[in-house]
Amino acid sequence: MNPANQMNALFGLDETKNQPQAELLHNLLTNSPNGIEIYKPLRDTAGVVYDFLGVSMNPAARQLAGYPADGLAGHTLLQRYPQAKQTGLFDRCVRLISTGEPFEYEHYETERRSWYAYSASVWQDGLVLNFSDITSRKETEIRHRELVDTLNSVLDGSINSIMTFRAMRNAEGQIEDFEILTANQAAEVYLNMPESTMIGQQLLQLFPENLSMGLFDMYVKAMETGQPQRMQALYNGDEQPLWLEESARRLGEDTLLVTFMDITESRLALETVQQQADWLRVVLNGSISCLVSLEAVYDAGHQLIDFRFVVVNRAAERFLETTEAELLGKSLLTCCPWHIDTGLFDLYTTSLREQKEHRQEVYMNQDGFERWLDVSVSPSGSNRLVVAFMNITDVRKAQHALMGESILFKALSNNVPETGVLVCDHTLRILYANGDLPPAFRVSSNQALTNQPFVQMVVPEFREKGLANFTEALSGRSQRMEEQVGDQIYEVFFAPVHNDADQTVMAMLTFRNVTQNRLFQRQLEESVNELKRSNANLEQFAYVASHDLQEPLRKVQSFGDVLADQYREALGETGYDLVQRMQLAARRMSALIHDLLTYSRLSAQTNPFKPANLNQIVAEVIDDLEANIREKSAHIHVGSLPVVQGDASQFRQLFQNLLSNALKFTRAGVQPMINISANLHMDPTDERRLVVEVVVTDNGIGFEQQHAQRIFQVFGRLHGRSEYSGTGIGLAIVQKIAQNHGGEIVAEGYPNKGATFKLLLPIN
Repeated sequence: MNPANQMNALFGLDETKNQPQAELLHNLLTNSPNGIEIYKPLRDTAGVVYDFLGVSMNPAARQLAGYPADGLAGHTLLQRYPQAKQTGLFDRCVRLISTGEPFEYEHYETERRSWYAYSASVWQDGLVLNFSDITSRKETEIRHRELVDTLNSVLDGSINSIMTFRAMRNAEGQIEDFEILTANQAAEVYLNMPESTMIGQQLLQLFPENLSMGLFDMYVKAMETGQPQRMQALYNGDEQPLWLEESARRLGEDTLLVTFMDITESRLALETVQQQADWLRVVLNGSISCLVSLEAVYDAGHQLIDFRFVVVNRAAERFLETTEAELLGKSLLTCCPWHIDTGLFDLYTTSLREQKEHRQEVYMNQDGFERWLDVSVSPSGSNRLVVAFMNITDVRKAQHALMGESILFKALSNNVPETGVLVCDHTLRILYANGDLPPAFRVSSNQALTNQPFVQMVVPEFREKGLANFTEALSGRSQRMEEQVGDQIYEVFFAPVHNDADQTVMAMLTFRNVTQNRLFQRQLEESVNELKRSNANLEQFAYVASHDLQEPLRKVQSFGDVLADQYREALGETGYDLVQRMQLAARRMSALIHDLLTYSRLSAQTNPFKPANLNQIVAEVIDDLEANIREKSAHIHVGSLPVVQGDASQFRQLFQNLLSNALKFTRAGVQPMINISANLHMDPTDERRLVVEVVVTDNGIGFEQQHAQRIFQVFGRLHGRSEYSGTGIGLAIVQKIAQNHGGEIVAEGYPNKGATFKLLLPIN
């Protein structure tokens, strides 16, 4: 009997009478993708089932089992499935025959490396066993489970809290709440609640603060729009406010993925940084100095070609006549091209390359509009600069208007040498201590004095006077005293500190070490006494020179004139020539005595200094030398000269000697050209003071530079009297006048090209 007939017989179908049902059953069994096997129980004499005899199997079963066309004919269940007892299949079949309850189960066959799903049900006195190959589905499930396990491990290992919600909608479809589906371990720890307690709960019932914090609205928006949402929310906890950063993303139709983390610490740190930034911005914008931060710009060859603006304070905005927003990120040379002509770009480049601070005063003239800037540049790392500059144009213009009587010194440094400052409040608690404080306190560190009582910090010998004077200062009255501490002498000032309402709120104590001043004062007094004695000697010398030396000389000159006028014929030509030579020698001696007398009087100068207009003085000297200037056809150009403090008569002598020399030492066939100019700059020997430099230049015979010191010596001549007349004292007088005014004069010579004399004078 073929398998189809076996199936028909088994299911009780007479194909002669039930042709349609038989064909339907045949097609069902033949085309089923599942394997179908039919077994009848085999019983022993006691009626116990010991195996099952295979009756039939459909084509799918034969293909899955690898059986021939006759299928199960003659085979039992245990032969078909040798591991049936170990896998429990045999026991399930026996139980099915006994109870009639169908069963299902899945089993992995090691040899075939395949998964099968089995189900069985009773049919007449036997059973029908269905099975199918579910390897593909099972492997997919295993992979899915592994993926889920991996994902859960990742979620539980995340430092972020992660939860999933299901949207709960009302009859109108609006979201009223969310059901909590999952929560990772970080969420359990942060919320102090196990996942099992949260799952299935409504969000707003469990965490009602989500509504007031705006989180619920964000969840709804993310769910309804499908667009990811993010926000930071403040939660006012029991102990302290907490900041949360949350994000929400829709998963599927009604599922929402929510990630959140506690950002309180970073938020507070950010607020601290922001407060510091705001404070720094207030300081920057409150500064009267213009402050900018610049970032270097390099080309492809890493050559510095420009800077771009990073920070610009209010003062700089006003100076540059623009806003910080307009400048940020812009090119320095595009916005301020004058940095090239003024040399500031080179200064910035040098400061960045050397990683050193630099300071320079800059003069600008843009279309006739003059400006002076005091510029300080400091490197900030390897790629940025901080530039501080002040517009000192008004000060410079005021200086010029006052013709040099006032000057602009460099900005005060943070630390004043040999000066200390102490500030106390009304309780005499030290609020501030800085600088060089004397050893009148119990601690050497200024920092250790802060917030300490003054009476406990000061040494006993200074305590009584200090308390008394501090009390006076806190009452609004300034006090001054001088104290010796050890071998040092201090000048001490107690001054009240007022608020805007002119109320005394603090008192300031200033110490200034005047030990060296007192020492210098004593030395100065000794020097003055010595100078007075020297002046007395010089005055005596001047008296002798003017009377005892000049009087006999005048008689010699007078007798010489008588001989030349009345006895010329008696003297003859030879005698007359001798008299003329005697007269010439007498005149030279008279000039020499006169110059020596002038030089000695300069050393005894005691006249008080007054404002001296150098332009007016030079004009008067040129007028006195008019005949000599006309004779030499000389051209003299005089620039703008300042007003300085000094003795006008001495300055007149100085310029007369310099111009006389320039007219004397000329080159044959060359028109004498003399130029007088002046400029202001810092003293090269002392950067703390400003000096005026007056320059007198000529195009005469010049001199070798090696003689630049010798020409200022008394009788220091470079040429014989037969070549150029003179006493050899003129330049010594010039140097003495410069020294009398706290200045100096230097000379630069260029043989057959000319000479330059530079007079350096303090502006005050």
